[in-house]
Amino acid sequence: QEAIYVEMEEGEDAEQHEDEREQAQDVEDDWQAGQEDIDMEVEQQAATKHPRCTSEDDCIGFPDCPLIQHYHRGKKADIYCLACWNSFTKQHTSLMGRRLEE
Repeated sequence: QEAIYVEMEEGEDAEQHEDEREQAQDVEDDWQAGQEDIDMEVEQQAATKHPRCTSEDDCIGFPDCPLIQHYHRGKKADIYCLACWNSFTKQHTSLMGRRLEE
C-alpha cells in the first residue's frame, strides 16, 4: 500500500484549516456554556423545594406550593406540598388529606 501525503500550502488552505479550527472551538465553547446552564438550572431546582414538605430531597414542589396535611386513620400525619401530594394520590387514590391554611 502506498501512503499519500498532502502538504498544506500557505494561503487559502491554511486559512481554511484555521477557520475550521475556530469553528470547532466555537462549537466546544457553546457546548460548555450549555452544560453550565444545565448545571445552574439543576441547582436552582434543588433550591426551590418546599421547606416544610415531608418529601424533603425528593420534593417536586416549590416554596410557595400550598401544603396538605395527610390524615391516617383519622389522625394527623405528615405534611406534603400540593405537588408531591398530587403525585402520591395518582398512585394511591385512597389517601386522605386536607389543605393547610397558612
